[in-house]
Parts: sequence; C-alpha cells; structure tokens
Amino acid sequence: MSQKRRKSRGVVDTSVLVAGVAGMKTSVHESNVASAKFVQRWVEERTFVWLISDEILEAYREVLARMGVRRPLIGKIVNTLRAKGEPVEPARPVIFLLTPTIIIFVVVRSTEMPTSSSH
Repeated sequence: MSQKRRKSRGVVDTSVLVAGVAGMKTSVHESNVASAKFVQRWVEERTFVWLISDEILEAYREVLARMGVRRPLIGKIVNTLRAKGEPVEPARPVIFLLTPTIIIFVVVRSTEMPTSSSH
C-alpha cells in the first residue's frame, strides 16, 4: 500500500507575493521571474497548502495597495486565496511588522507586547 504524501503547508511572505504579481504583468508563461512562476504554479497545481488568516490577507491587501496594484486585482488575489487557501488561527499572539515590501511574522511567547526594555 502506498502512502499518500502530505502537502507542505506554509505562509507566503508578502515580498514573494508582490514579486510574483509584478512578474505576471506581461505573460506568466513567458516570465523568468521565479516568484511569478511560484505563484502561478500554486494557482494551477496547488503545489502546497497556502495558510491564511484574516490578518495575513489584510497584510497582503495593504502591501499590494501600497505597491500600486489595482483594487480589482487585489480583490481577485485575496478572493482566490480565501477560496483555495487553508484558514488558520495563530496559537499565540502574533505581531505583524510591515515594511513597504516585506511582512515579518513574529510569534510572541506571552500575552504582553514586547517593549524595548524586554531585550
């Protein structure tokens, strides 16, 4: 009896999603942008389980808007992820640190937010 291999699961960094969307501006099938190929392959083949939460989707939405992606395309991306991704809730509080192109997910070990004196 063969065992079915379980798909990898993960959250995609916002910079990968943004680069993927930017790389698809012309034609995805002709793109040499690795992020564009990565995102397109997921859309076509579901190569892994894309984990999502309301917070993650909102972060994607914010960064894509800041990068100048048009609202209808942002809506299509978020709706596709909501329909095809796997919803998860963080087991512990999570801080989202946003920069113009990158999101960093930091797991906080206590219910208190870290301060500069907690290092």
